[in-house]
Amino acid sequence: MKRTKAKRTKTLSLLLGLCMVLGLLFAPVQNVLAAEANESILEARKGVLQVAAVVKVDGEEAAYTHVGTGFLVGGQDGAQTVITNHHVAHALTEQAARESLGIPAESKVEIGLCVIVKRDVRINASTVNESAQADFSILKLEQPIYDRAPLTLADSDNVATTQEVYALGFPGIVQDLQTDGVYTSDDVTVTQGIVSKTSDVTLVDSPIACITHSAQVTYGNSGGPLVDQNGYVIGINTIMSNEEGNHDYFFSTKINEVREVLDALGIEYIFADDPVPQPESESAETPAESSAGENTETTAPVETEAPESGLREELGAAIQMADGLALDNMTQDSIDNFNAALDAAKAVYNNDAAADEEISQAIADLNTAQDGLLEKSGMNTTLIIIIAVAAIVVIVVVVIIIVAVSSSSKKKKAQEAMRQKERIAQGMAPGRGSGMGPGPVPGMGSGGPAPGGWNPSGQNFQQPFGGGPAPFSAASDGSAETSVLNDGASETTVLGGGQGVPPAALVRSKNGERVTINKQMFRIGKERRRVDYCISDNTNVSRLHADILYKNGAFYILDNNTTNGTTVNGSSLAGGQEHMLKNGDVIKLADEEFRFQM
Repeated sequence: MKRTKAKRTKTLSLLLGLCMVLGLLFAPVQNVLAAEANESILEARKGVLQVAAVVKVDGEEAAYTHVGTGFLVGGQDGAQTVITNHHVAHALTEQAARESLGIPAESKVEIGLCVIVKRDVRINASTVNESAQADFSILKLEQPIYDRAPLTLADSDNVATTQEVYALGFPGIVQDLQTDGVYTSDDVTVTQGIVSKTSDVTLVDSPIACITHSAQVTYGNSGGPLVDQNGYVIGINTIMSNEEGNHDYFFSTKINEVREVLDALGIEYIFADDPVPQPESESAETPAESSAGENTETTAPVETEAPESGLREELGAAIQMADGLALDNMTQDSIDNFNAALDAAKAVYNNDAAADEEISQAIADLNTAQDGLLEKSGMNTTLIIIIAVAAIVVIVVVVIIIVAVSSSSKKKKAQEAMRQKERIAQGMAPGRGSGMGPGPVPGMGSGGPAPGGWNPSGQNFQQPFGGGPAPFSAASDGSAETSVLNDGASETTVLGGGQGVPPAALVRSKNGERVTINKQMFRIGKERRRVDYCISDNTNVSRLHADILYKNGAFYILDNNTTNGTTVNGSSLAGGQEHMLKNGDVIKLADEEFRFQM
Protein backbone atom coordinates (compact mmCIF):
# COMPACT_ATOMS: atom_id res chain seq x y z
CA MET A 1 0.00 0.00 0.00
CA LYS A 2 2.83 2.41 0.89
CA ARG A 3 4.61 1.59 -2.37
CA THR A 4 1.47 2.37 -4.39
CA LYS A 5 0.98 5.68 -2.61
CA ALA A 6 4.62 6.68 -3.18
CA LYS A 7 4.30 5.85 -6.87
CA ARG A 8 1.15 7.97 -7.18
CA THR A 9 2.89 10.90 -5.45
CA LYS A 10 5.83 10.65 -7.83
CA THR A 11 3.47 10.66 -10.85
CA LEU A 12 1.67 13.77 -9.59
CA SER A 13 4.99 15.54 -9.07
CA LEU A 14 6.05 14.78 -12.65
CA LEU A 15 2.74 16.07 -14.04
CA LEU A 16 2.97 19.29 -12.04
CA GLY A 17 6.55 19.78 -13.19
CA LEU A 18 5.46 19.36 -16.82
CA CYS A 19 2.76 22.02 -16.38
CA MET A 20 5.29 24.48 -14.95
CA VAL A 21 7.75 23.90 -17.81
CA LEU A 22 5.04 24.38 -20.45
CA GLY A 23 3.83 27.55 -18.75
CA LEU A 24 7.33 29.05 -18.60
CA LEU A 25 7.99 28.08 -22.22
CA PHE A 26 4.99 29.91 -23.67
CA ALA A 27 4.71 32.78 -21.18
CA PRO A 28 6.98 35.13 -23.24
CA VAL A 29 4.86 34.59 -26.37
CA GLN A 30 1.66 35.38 -24.49
CA ASN A 31 3.20 38.46 -22.84
CA VAL A 32 4.30 39.90 -26.20
CA LEU A 33 0.87 39.35 -27.75
CA ALA A 34 -0.86 40.92 -24.73
CA ALA A 35 1.44 43.95 -24.80
CA GLU A 36 0.72 44.58 -28.48
CA ALA A 37 -3.04 44.19 -28.02
CA ASN A 38 -3.43 46.30 -24.86
CA GLU A 39 -1.21 49.34 -25.52
CA SER A 40 -4.05 51.42 -27.00
CA ILE A 41 -6.44 50.38 -24.22
CA LEU A 42 -3.96 51.30 -21.49
CA GLU A 43 -3.46 54.67 -23.17
CA ALA A 44 -7.24 55.25 -23.17
CA ARG A 45 -7.28 55.02 -19.35
CA LYS A 46 -5.69 58.50 -19.25
CA GLY A 47 -9.00 60.02 -20.27
CA VAL A 48 -11.17 58.37 -17.57
CA LEU A 49 -12.22 60.30 -14.44
CA GLN A 50 -14.01 59.52 -11.16
CA VAL A 51 -17.23 61.59 -10.81
CA ALA A 52 -18.43 62.61 -7.35
CA ALA A 53 -21.43 64.44 -5.90
CA VAL A 54 -20.79 67.29 -3.46
CA VAL A 55 -23.22 68.23 -0.67
CA LYS A 56 -23.27 71.83 0.57
CA VAL A 57 -25.26 72.83 3.65
CA ASP A 58 -26.00 76.54 4.04
CA GLY A 59 -23.26 77.33 1.51
CA GLU A 60 -20.52 75.22 3.14
CA GLU A 61 -19.36 71.82 1.91
CA ALA A 62 -20.54 69.03 4.20
CA ALA A 63 -19.57 65.84 2.36
CA TYR A 64 -18.98 64.26 -1.03
CA THR A 65 -19.54 60.76 -2.38
CA HIS A 66 -18.40 58.92 -5.49
CA VAL A 67 -21.32 58.35 -7.87
CA GLY A 68 -19.78 57.01 -11.07
CA THR A 69 -17.35 57.45 -13.95
CA GLY A 70 -16.87 59.97 -16.76
CA PHE A 71 -14.41 60.55 -19.58
CA LEU A 72 -12.68 63.61 -21.01
CA VAL A 73 -13.23 65.02 -24.51
CA GLY A 74 -11.91 68.14 -26.20
CA GLY A 75 -8.75 69.46 -27.84
CA GLN A 76 -5.26 68.14 -27.24
CA ASP A 77 -4.34 70.65 -24.50
CA GLY A 78 -6.30 71.40 -21.36
CA ALA A 79 -9.66 69.79 -22.14
CA GLN A 80 -12.61 70.86 -19.97
CA THR A 81 -15.55 68.70 -21.16
CA VAL A 82 -16.57 65.47 -19.41
CA ILE A 83 -19.19 62.96 -20.61
CA THR A 84 -21.06 60.74 -18.14
CA ASN A 85 -24.50 59.17 -17.58
CA HIS A 86 -27.56 61.28 -16.74
CA HIS A 87 -28.36 58.90 -13.89
CA VAL A 88 -24.81 59.35 -12.54
CA ALA A 89 -25.06 63.16 -12.60
CA HIS A 90 -28.39 62.92 -10.72
CA ALA A 91 -27.52 59.96 -8.47
CA LEU A 92 -27.61 61.93 -5.21
CA THR A 93 -30.87 63.72 -4.43
CA GLU A 94 -31.50 66.39 -1.82
CA GLN A 95 -33.86 64.10 0.10
CA ALA A 96 -31.31 61.28 0.22
CA ALA A 97 -28.59 63.68 1.39
CA ARG A 98 -30.82 65.06 4.18
CA GLU A 99 -31.72 61.58 5.43
CA SER A 100 -28.18 60.17 5.22
CA LEU A 101 -26.46 63.14 6.87
CA GLY A 102 -29.25 64.09 9.26
CA ILE A 103 -29.51 67.64 7.90
CA PRO A 104 -32.19 69.77 9.61
CA ALA A 105 -35.20 70.79 7.53
CA GLU A 106 -34.48 74.51 7.96
CA SER A 107 -30.98 74.20 6.43
CA LYS A 108 -30.44 74.87 2.73
CA VAL A 109 -29.00 71.91 0.80
CA GLU A 110 -27.22 72.16 -2.58
CA ILE A 111 -26.00 69.20 -4.65
CA GLY A 112 -23.09 69.76 -7.04
CA LEU A 113 -20.69 67.67 -9.13
CA CYS A 114 -16.92 67.38 -9.34
CA VAL A 115 -14.22 65.10 -10.75
CA ILE A 116 -11.34 63.63 -8.76
CA VAL A 117 -7.87 64.75 -9.86
CA LYS A 118 -5.96 62.76 -7.23
CA ARG A 119 -6.93 61.68 -3.73
CA ASP A 120 -8.88 64.66 -2.28
CA VAL A 121 -7.95 67.13 -5.05
CA ARG A 122 -11.08 67.91 -7.06
CA ILE A 123 -12.31 70.16 -9.86
CA ASN A 124 -15.92 71.36 -9.73
CA ALA A 125 -18.12 70.72 -12.75
CA SER A 126 -21.39 72.13 -14.08
CA THR A 127 -23.94 70.64 -16.48
CA VAL A 128 -23.85 72.08 -20.02
CA ASN A 129 -26.63 69.91 -21.44
CA GLU A 130 -28.07 66.44 -20.96
CA SER A 131 -30.56 63.84 -22.14
CA ALA A 132 -32.52 61.71 -19.70
CA GLN A 133 -33.87 59.53 -22.53
CA ALA A 134 -30.42 58.72 -23.96
CA ASP A 135 -28.94 58.76 -20.42
CA PHE A 136 -25.99 61.10 -20.90
CA SER A 137 -24.83 64.41 -19.42
CA ILE A 138 -22.24 66.85 -20.78
CA LEU A 139 -20.27 68.51 -17.96
CA LYS A 140 -17.84 71.43 -18.08
CA LEU A 141 -14.96 71.65 -15.62
CA GLU A 142 -14.36 75.03 -14.01
CA GLN A 143 -10.69 74.80 -15.01
CA PRO A 144 -8.68 72.71 -17.52
CA ILE A 145 -7.04 69.44 -16.47
CA TYR A 146 -3.62 68.83 -18.00
CA ASP A 147 -2.54 65.43 -16.64
CA ARG A 148 -5.30 63.60 -18.55
CA ALA A 149 -5.70 63.08 -22.29
CA PRO A 150 -9.05 63.59 -24.07
CA LEU A 151 -10.35 60.44 -25.73
CA THR A 152 -10.98 60.05 -29.44
CA LEU A 153 -14.61 59.47 -30.49
CA ALA A 154 -15.38 57.01 -33.30
CA ASP A 155 -18.37 56.50 -35.60
CA SER A 156 -20.46 54.02 -33.58
CA ASP A 157 -22.51 53.13 -36.66
CA ASN A 158 -19.48 51.14 -37.84
CA VAL A 159 -19.54 48.83 -34.80
CA ALA A 160 -19.81 45.19 -35.90
CA THR A 161 -21.15 42.15 -34.06
CA THR A 162 -18.39 39.95 -32.49
CA GLN A 163 -15.78 42.74 -32.45
CA GLU A 164 -13.80 43.13 -29.23
CA VAL A 165 -14.73 45.96 -26.86
CA TYR A 166 -13.44 47.19 -23.51
CA ALA A 167 -15.33 48.89 -20.65
CA LEU A 168 -13.30 51.38 -18.58
CA GLY A 169 -14.24 52.88 -15.22
CA PHE A 170 -14.16 52.81 -11.43
CA PRO A 171 -16.46 49.93 -10.34
CA GLY A 172 -17.64 50.29 -6.76
CA ILE A 173 -16.63 46.81 -5.60
CA VAL A 174 -13.01 47.42 -6.66
CA GLN A 175 -12.87 50.91 -5.14
CA ASP A 176 -14.34 49.64 -1.85
CA LEU A 177 -11.48 47.14 -1.52
CA GLN A 178 -8.80 49.61 -2.64
CA THR A 179 -7.11 51.27 0.32
CA ASP A 180 -5.15 54.17 -1.20
CA GLY A 181 -8.04 56.08 -2.88
CA VAL A 182 -5.80 57.85 -5.42
CA TYR A 183 -8.19 57.63 -8.43
CA THR A 184 -5.61 58.27 -11.17
CA SER A 185 -5.50 56.63 -14.60
CA ASP A 186 -3.59 53.68 -13.10
CA ASP A 187 -6.62 52.92 -10.92
CA VAL A 188 -9.01 52.56 -13.88
CA THR A 189 -10.46 49.04 -14.17
CA VAL A 190 -10.70 47.45 -17.64
CA THR A 191 -13.07 44.61 -18.60
CA GLN A 192 -13.09 42.90 -21.99
CA GLY A 193 -15.94 41.44 -24.06
CA ILE A 194 -17.46 41.24 -27.52
CA VAL A 195 -20.37 42.97 -29.21
CA SER A 196 -23.49 40.78 -29.15
CA LYS A 197 -25.64 43.08 -31.29
CA THR A 198 -26.48 46.71 -32.01
CA SER A 199 -30.11 47.74 -31.70
CA ASP A 200 -32.51 50.28 -30.21
CA VAL A 201 -33.14 49.89 -26.47
CA THR A 202 -35.73 51.80 -24.43
CA LEU A 203 -33.78 53.26 -21.50
CA VAL A 204 -36.54 55.57 -20.24
CA ASP A 205 -39.51 55.97 -22.58
CA SER A 206 -37.99 56.22 -26.07
CA PRO A 207 -35.86 53.76 -28.08
CA ILE A 208 -32.17 54.78 -28.15
CA ALA A 209 -29.39 53.28 -30.31
CA CYS A 210 -27.36 51.02 -28.04
CA ILE A 211 -24.57 48.43 -28.19
CA THR A 212 -25.23 45.11 -26.43
CA HIS A 213 -21.97 43.50 -25.29
CA SER A 214 -20.36 41.19 -22.72
CA ALA A 215 -17.73 43.54 -21.20
CA GLN A 216 -18.81 43.58 -17.56
CA VAL A 217 -20.30 46.83 -16.27
CA THR A 218 -21.04 47.04 -12.53
CA TYR A 219 -22.06 49.68 -10.01
CA GLY A 220 -19.54 52.53 -10.08
CA ASN A 221 -18.33 52.45 -13.68
CA SER A 222 -21.56 53.70 -15.21
CA GLY A 223 -20.80 56.70 -17.40
CA GLY A 224 -17.40 55.34 -18.39
CA PRO A 225 -16.37 54.80 -22.01
CA LEU A 226 -16.82 51.64 -24.08
CA VAL A 227 -13.84 51.58 -26.46
CA ASP A 228 -12.75 49.49 -29.43
CA GLN A 229 -9.35 47.82 -29.86
CA ASN A 230 -7.87 51.17 -30.96
CA GLY A 231 -8.98 52.85 -27.72
CA TYR A 232 -11.61 54.93 -29.57
CA VAL A 233 -14.89 55.61 -27.74
CA ILE A 234 -17.89 53.89 -29.34
CA GLY A 235 -20.36 54.07 -26.44
CA ILE A 236 -21.20 55.17 -22.88
CA ASN A 237 -21.62 52.33 -20.36
CA THR A 238 -25.22 52.66 -19.24
CA ILE A 239 -27.20 49.65 -18.01
CA MET A 240 -26.99 45.93 -17.33
CA SER A 241 -29.53 43.17 -17.64
CA ASN A 242 -31.38 42.56 -14.39
CA GLU A 243 -33.19 39.42 -15.47
CA GLU A 244 -32.63 36.48 -13.13
CA GLY A 245 -30.16 34.09 -14.76
CA ASN A 246 -29.23 36.64 -17.47
CA HIS A 247 -26.59 38.92 -15.94
CA ASP A 248 -24.06 38.67 -18.77
CA TYR A 249 -25.55 41.30 -21.09
CA PHE A 250 -24.62 44.96 -20.81
CA PHE A 251 -25.83 47.99 -22.76
CA SER A 252 -23.96 51.13 -23.83
CA THR A 253 -25.49 54.18 -25.49
CA LYS A 254 -23.90 54.71 -28.92
CA ILE A 255 -21.47 57.63 -28.85
CA ASN A 256 -23.06 59.08 -32.00
CA GLU A 257 -25.99 60.14 -29.78
CA VAL A 258 -23.55 62.41 -27.91
CA ARG A 259 -21.52 63.48 -30.95
CA GLU A 260 -24.59 64.97 -32.61
CA VAL A 261 -25.24 67.13 -29.53
CA LEU A 262 -21.57 68.16 -29.26
CA ASP A 263 -21.66 69.24 -32.91
CA ALA A 264 -24.86 71.23 -32.35
CA LEU A 265 -23.36 73.01 -29.32
CA GLY A 266 -20.02 73.66 -31.05
CA ILE A 267 -18.06 71.70 -28.42
CA GLU A 268 -14.65 70.55 -29.68
CA TYR A 269 -13.67 66.86 -29.66
CA ILE A 270 -11.27 64.55 -31.49
CA PHE A 271 -12.94 62.38 -34.16
CA ALA A 272 -11.34 59.16 -35.40
CA ASP A 273 -12.56 59.66 -38.99
CA ASP A 274 -11.26 63.21 -39.49
CA PRO A 275 -9.78 63.65 -43.02
CA VAL A 276 -6.07 63.12 -43.65
CA PRO A 277 -4.29 66.42 -42.96
CA GLN A 278 -3.30 68.07 -46.23
CA PRO A 279 0.15 69.75 -46.29
CA GLU A 280 0.34 73.31 -47.44
CA SER A 281 0.61 73.24 -51.22
CA GLU A 282 3.33 75.17 -52.89
CA SER A 283 2.17 78.46 -54.29
CA ALA A 284 1.11 78.17 -57.90
CA GLU A 285 3.38 79.60 -60.53
CA THR A 286 2.53 83.25 -60.96
CA PRO A 287 2.86 85.23 -64.16
CA ALA A 288 6.23 86.78 -64.79
CA GLU A 289 6.57 90.09 -63.10
CA SER A 290 7.74 93.13 -65.01
CA SER A 291 11.40 93.85 -64.76
CA ALA A 292 12.43 97.21 -63.46
CA GLY A 293 12.09 99.79 -66.18
CA GLU A 294 10.28 97.36 -68.54
CA ASN A 295 6.67 97.74 -69.58
CA THR A 296 5.66 94.09 -70.14
CA GLU A 297 2.11 92.80 -69.95
CA THR A 298 1.07 90.19 -67.38
CA THR A 299 -0.38 86.96 -68.71
CA ALA A 300 -3.56 85.87 -66.92
CA PRO A 301 -3.28 82.43 -65.25
CA VAL A 302 -5.07 79.54 -66.90
CA GLU A 303 -7.97 78.38 -64.71
CA THR A 304 -8.02 74.63 -64.06
CA GLU A 305 -11.37 73.07 -63.36
CA ALA A 306 -11.28 71.48 -59.90
CA PRO A 307 -12.34 67.85 -59.69
CA GLU A 308 -15.57 66.93 -58.01
CA SER A 309 -15.25 67.09 -54.20
CA GLY A 310 -16.95 63.73 -53.73
CA LEU A 311 -14.08 61.79 -55.36
CA ARG A 312 -11.46 63.65 -53.35
CA GLU A 313 -13.30 62.94 -50.09
CA GLU A 314 -13.58 59.27 -51.05
CA LEU A 315 -9.83 59.15 -51.71
CA GLY A 316 -9.11 60.84 -48.35
CA ALA A 317 -11.26 58.28 -46.51
CA ALA A 318 -9.50 55.41 -48.33
CA ILE A 319 -6.08 56.81 -47.38
CA GLN A 320 -7.08 57.18 -43.72
CA MET A 321 -8.40 53.62 -43.57
CA ALA A 322 -5.21 52.33 -45.23
CA ASP A 323 -3.01 54.23 -42.76
CA GLY A 324 -4.74 52.46 -39.86
CA LEU A 325 -4.18 48.92 -41.11
CA ALA A 326 -1.88 46.61 -39.11
CA LEU A 327 0.79 45.16 -41.42
CA ASP A 328 2.88 43.22 -38.88
CA ASN A 329 1.58 39.81 -39.95
CA MET A 330 1.65 40.42 -43.71
CA THR A 331 4.26 39.23 -46.23
CA GLN A 332 6.95 41.74 -47.19
CA ASP A 333 6.11 41.67 -50.92
CA SER A 334 2.45 42.50 -50.32
CA ILE A 335 3.47 45.26 -47.86
CA ASP A 336 5.80 46.84 -50.45
CA ASN A 337 3.05 46.84 -53.10
CA PHE A 338 0.58 48.29 -50.62
CA ASN A 339 2.93 51.09 -49.48
CA ALA A 340 3.69 52.03 -53.10
CA ALA A 341 -0.03 52.33 -53.88
CA LEU A 342 -0.59 54.31 -50.67
CA ASP A 343 2.21 56.78 -51.46
CA ALA A 344 0.85 57.26 -54.98
CA ALA A 345 -2.65 57.88 -53.60
CA LYS A 346 -1.35 60.52 -51.17
CA ALA A 347 0.50 62.26 -54.00
CA VAL A 348 -2.72 62.44 -56.04
CA TYR A 349 -4.70 63.62 -53.00
CA ASN A 350 -2.26 66.46 -52.36
CA ASN A 351 -2.30 67.55 -56.01
CA ASP A 352 -4.99 70.21 -56.32
CA ALA A 353 -4.86 69.96 -60.11
CA ALA A 354 -5.43 66.19 -60.23
CA ALA A 355 -8.18 65.21 -62.66
CA ASP A 356 -11.14 62.99 -61.79
CA GLU A 357 -9.61 60.11 -63.76
CA GLU A 358 -6.40 60.25 -61.71
CA ILE A 359 -8.31 60.27 -58.42
CA SER A 360 -10.52 57.35 -59.48
CA GLN A 361 -7.45 55.37 -60.60
CA ALA A 362 -5.68 56.08 -57.27
CA ILE A 363 -8.71 54.79 -55.33
CA ALA A 364 -8.87 51.63 -57.45
CA ASP A 365 -5.11 50.96 -57.15
CA LEU A 366 -5.18 51.45 -53.37
CA ASN A 367 -8.15 49.08 -52.95
CA THR A 368 -6.44 46.47 -55.15
CA ALA A 369 -3.22 46.70 -53.13
CA GLN A 370 -5.18 46.43 -49.88
CA ASP A 371 -7.01 43.33 -51.11
CA GLY A 372 -3.63 41.87 -52.13
CA LEU A 373 -2.19 41.91 -48.59
CA LEU A 374 -1.25 38.35 -47.62
CA GLU A 375 -0.79 36.99 -44.10
CA LYS A 376 2.44 35.25 -43.21
CA SER A 377 2.05 31.49 -43.30
CA GLY A 378 3.64 31.06 -39.88
CA MET A 379 0.89 32.93 -38.06
CA ASN A 380 -1.62 30.10 -38.16
CA THR A 381 1.03 27.61 -37.03
CA THR A 382 1.81 29.73 -33.98
CA LEU A 383 -1.84 29.93 -33.01
CA ILE A 384 -2.26 26.18 -33.45
CA ILE A 385 0.74 25.51 -31.20
CA ILE A 386 -0.58 27.83 -28.49
CA ILE A 387 -4.03 26.21 -28.60
CA ALA A 388 -2.50 22.72 -28.52
CA VAL A 389 -0.36 23.56 -25.50
CA ALA A 390 -3.35 25.07 -23.70
CA ALA A 391 -5.34 21.89 -24.38
CA ILE A 392 -2.51 19.74 -23.00
CA VAL A 393 -2.35 21.84 -19.83
CA VAL A 394 -6.11 21.51 -19.33
CA ILE A 395 -5.94 17.73 -19.79
CA VAL A 396 -3.07 17.45 -17.30
CA VAL A 397 -4.97 19.51 -14.71
CA VAL A 398 -8.10 17.37 -15.17
CA VAL A 399 -6.05 14.18 -14.70
CA ILE A 400 -4.51 15.57 -11.51
CA ILE A 401 -7.94 16.45 -10.12
CA ILE A 402 -9.37 13.01 -10.96
CA VAL A 403 -6.43 11.21 -9.32
CA ALA A 404 -6.60 13.39 -6.21
CA VAL A 405 -10.37 12.95 -5.83
CA SER A 406 -10.34 9.19 -6.39
CA SER A 407 -7.51 8.66 -3.88
CA SER A 408 -9.52 10.20 -1.05
CA SER A 409 -13.09 9.22 -1.97
CA LYS A 410 -13.06 5.87 -0.13
CA LYS A 411 -11.67 7.43 3.02
CA LYS A 412 -14.28 10.21 2.93
CA LYS A 413 -17.11 7.71 2.46
CA ALA A 414 -15.94 5.70 5.46
CA GLN A 415 -15.70 8.83 7.60
CA GLU A 416 -19.15 9.98 6.50
CA ALA A 417 -20.64 6.59 7.34
CA MET A 418 -19.08 6.75 10.81
CA ARG A 419 -20.46 10.25 11.40
CA GLN A 420 -23.89 9.08 10.21
CA LYS A 421 -23.90 6.29 12.76
CA GLU A 422 -22.89 8.74 15.49
CA ARG A 423 -25.75 11.08 14.56
CA ILE A 424 -28.29 8.29 14.65
CA ALA A 425 -26.92 7.10 17.98
CA GLN A 426 -27.30 10.59 19.40
CA GLY A 427 -30.83 11.01 18.00
CA MET A 428 -29.93 13.70 15.46
CA ALA A 429 -31.55 14.04 12.03
CA PRO A 430 -28.96 13.56 9.23
CA GLY A 431 -28.01 16.77 7.43
CA ARG A 432 -29.79 19.07 9.86
CA GLY A 433 -28.70 22.68 9.25
CA SER A 434 -27.76 25.24 11.82
CA GLY A 435 -30.52 27.62 10.87
CA MET A 436 -28.13 30.47 10.20
CA GLY A 437 -29.33 32.97 7.64
CA PRO A 438 -27.35 34.50 4.79
CA GLY A 439 -24.32 36.64 5.55
CA PRO A 440 -24.13 40.42 5.49
CA VAL A 441 -24.74 42.39 2.32
CA PRO A 442 -21.59 42.39 0.10
CA GLY A 443 -19.92 45.77 -0.18
CA MET A 444 -21.52 47.23 2.99
CA GLY A 445 -18.25 48.01 4.72
CA SER A 446 -17.10 50.78 6.98
CA GLY A 447 -16.94 54.37 5.88
CA GLY A 448 -20.62 55.29 6.06
CA PRO A 449 -21.85 58.58 7.47
CA ALA A 450 -21.34 58.86 11.20
CA PRO A 451 -24.57 58.73 13.24
CA GLY A 452 -25.79 61.84 14.90
CA GLY A 453 -25.96 64.26 12.00
CA TRP A 454 -23.85 65.62 9.19
CA ASN A 455 -20.19 66.50 9.55
CA PRO A 456 -19.53 70.10 8.47
CA SER A 457 -15.79 69.40 8.15
CA GLY A 458 -16.38 67.57 4.87
CA GLN A 459 -16.30 63.79 4.92
CA ASN A 460 -16.23 61.23 2.12
CA PHE A 461 -19.01 58.89 3.20
CA GLN A 462 -19.52 55.37 1.80
CA GLN A 463 -21.27 55.59 -1.55
CA PRO A 464 -24.84 54.40 -1.01
CA PHE A 465 -26.32 56.16 -4.02
CA GLY A 466 -25.63 56.06 -7.74
CA GLY A 467 -22.66 55.13 -9.88
CA GLY A 468 -24.04 51.80 -10.97
CA PRO A 469 -25.62 50.82 -14.23
CA ALA A 470 -29.36 51.30 -14.20
CA PRO A 471 -30.97 47.81 -13.93
CA PHE A 472 -32.73 46.72 -17.08
CA SER A 473 -35.60 44.22 -17.00
CA ALA A 474 -37.49 43.27 -20.14
CA ALA A 475 -40.14 41.09 -18.50
CA SER A 476 -40.92 38.96 -15.46
CA ASP A 477 -38.11 36.70 -14.27
CA GLY A 478 -40.32 33.69 -14.95
CA SER A 479 -39.78 31.99 -11.60
CA ALA A 480 -42.58 30.21 -9.82
CA GLU A 481 -44.87 31.78 -7.26
CA THR A 482 -43.77 32.08 -3.61
CA SER A 483 -43.33 28.62 -2.06
CA VAL A 484 -45.01 28.16 1.33
CA LEU A 485 -45.38 25.38 3.88
CA ASN A 486 -48.83 24.00 4.82
CA ASP A 487 -50.36 24.81 1.43
CA GLY A 488 -53.84 26.21 1.88
CA ALA A 489 -53.14 27.87 5.22
CA SER A 490 -53.14 31.64 5.59
CA GLU A 491 -49.62 31.95 7.01
CA THR A 492 -46.20 31.46 5.40
CA THR A 493 -43.58 29.82 7.65
CA VAL A 494 -39.94 30.32 6.72
CA LEU A 495 -37.39 27.79 7.96
CA GLY A 496 -34.45 29.18 9.96
CA GLY A 497 -33.02 29.79 13.39
CA GLY A 498 -35.18 32.06 15.48
CA GLN A 499 -33.88 31.79 19.04
CA GLY A 500 -34.55 34.97 20.97
CA VAL A 501 -36.69 36.64 18.29
CA PRO A 502 -40.12 37.79 19.59
CA PRO A 503 -43.23 37.13 17.49
CA ALA A 504 -43.40 39.45 14.47
CA ALA A 505 -44.80 39.23 10.95
CA LEU A 506 -45.35 41.02 7.66
CA VAL A 507 -48.86 40.98 6.17
CA ARG A 508 -48.84 41.29 2.38
CA SER A 509 -51.52 43.76 1.29
CA LYS A 510 -51.99 42.15 -2.12
CA ASN A 511 -53.33 38.82 -0.86
CA GLY A 512 -53.37 38.98 2.96
CA GLU A 513 -50.49 36.50 3.23
CA ARG A 514 -48.85 36.54 6.66
CA VAL A 515 -45.07 36.09 6.69
CA THR A 516 -43.57 35.16 10.06
CA ILE A 517 -40.23 36.81 10.91
CA ASN A 518 -38.30 34.23 12.92
CA LYS A 519 -34.65 35.18 12.33
CA GLN A 520 -32.42 37.97 13.57
CA MET A 521 -31.61 38.79 9.92
CA PHE A 522 -34.64 38.14 7.72
CA ARG A 523 -34.05 38.83 4.01
CA ILE A 524 -36.68 39.72 1.42
CA GLY A 525 -36.32 39.88 -2.38
CA LYS A 526 -37.02 38.01 -5.60
CA GLU A 527 -33.88 35.84 -5.84
CA ARG A 528 -35.04 32.65 -4.14
CA ARG A 529 -31.63 31.22 -3.24
CA ARG A 530 -30.52 34.36 -1.36
CA VAL A 531 -33.62 35.37 0.61
CA ASP A 532 -35.83 34.05 3.39
CA TYR A 533 -39.03 35.28 1.71
CA CYS A 534 -39.23 35.32 -2.08
CA ILE A 535 -41.44 37.80 -3.98
CA SER A 536 -41.21 36.20 -7.41
CA ASP A 537 -44.34 37.73 -8.97
CA ASN A 538 -43.21 41.39 -8.91
CA THR A 539 -40.29 42.39 -11.16
CA ASN A 540 -40.04 45.84 -9.54
CA VAL A 541 -38.65 44.19 -6.39
CA SER A 542 -34.85 43.75 -6.43
CA ARG A 543 -33.12 40.41 -6.10
CA LEU A 544 -32.00 41.19 -2.51
CA HIS A 545 -34.28 44.11 -1.71
CA ALA A 546 -34.35 44.60 2.08
CA ASP A 547 -33.39 43.05 5.45
CA ILE A 548 -35.51 42.92 8.62
CA LEU A 549 -33.09 42.97 11.58
CA TYR A 550 -33.74 42.22 15.27
CA LYS A 551 -31.20 43.62 17.71
CA ASN A 552 -31.15 45.36 21.08
CA GLY A 553 -34.80 44.47 21.64
CA ALA A 554 -36.14 46.19 18.51
CA PHE A 555 -36.84 45.44 14.83
CA TYR A 556 -35.18 47.46 12.05
CA ILE A 557 -35.48 47.50 8.24
CA LEU A 558 -32.52 48.12 5.91
CA ASP A 559 -32.73 48.89 2.18
CA ASN A 560 -29.93 47.21 0.16
CA ASN A 561 -29.28 50.15 -2.21
CA THR A 562 -32.15 49.10 -4.47
CA THR A 563 -33.22 50.76 -7.68
CA ASN A 564 -36.90 51.28 -6.85
CA GLY A 565 -36.32 51.94 -3.15
CA THR A 566 -38.02 51.15 0.16
CA THR A 567 -40.45 53.36 2.10
CA VAL A 568 -41.88 53.23 5.63
CA ASN A 569 -45.15 55.10 6.12
CA GLY A 570 -44.45 56.98 2.87
CA SER A 571 -40.89 58.09 3.77
CA SER A 572 -38.06 56.83 1.56
CA LEU A 573 -35.15 55.03 3.20
CA ALA A 574 -31.55 55.74 2.27
CA GLY A 575 -29.65 52.72 1.03
CA GLY A 576 -27.67 50.93 3.74
CA GLN A 577 -29.26 52.86 6.65
CA GLU A 578 -31.31 51.08 9.34
CA HIS A 579 -34.79 52.35 10.29
CA MET A 580 -36.59 51.22 13.47
CA LEU A 581 -39.99 49.58 12.92
CA LYS A 582 -43.10 50.00 15.05
CA ASN A 583 -46.24 47.92 15.19
CA GLY A 584 -48.55 48.86 12.31
CA ASP A 585 -45.89 50.48 10.10
CA VAL A 586 -46.69 50.31 6.36
CA ILE A 587 -43.67 49.11 4.37
CA LYS A 588 -43.33 49.33 0.59
CA LEU A 589 -40.63 47.37 -1.25
CA ALA A 590 -40.82 49.18 -4.62
CA ASP A 591 -44.61 49.01 -5.11
CA GLU A 592 -45.16 45.84 -3.02
CA GLU A 593 -46.94 46.81 0.25
CA PHE A 594 -46.71 45.05 3.63
CA ARG A 595 -47.92 45.89 7.15
CA PHE A 596 -45.56 45.16 10.05
CA GLN A 597 -47.17 43.49 13.09
CA MET A 598 -45.75 42.55 16.49
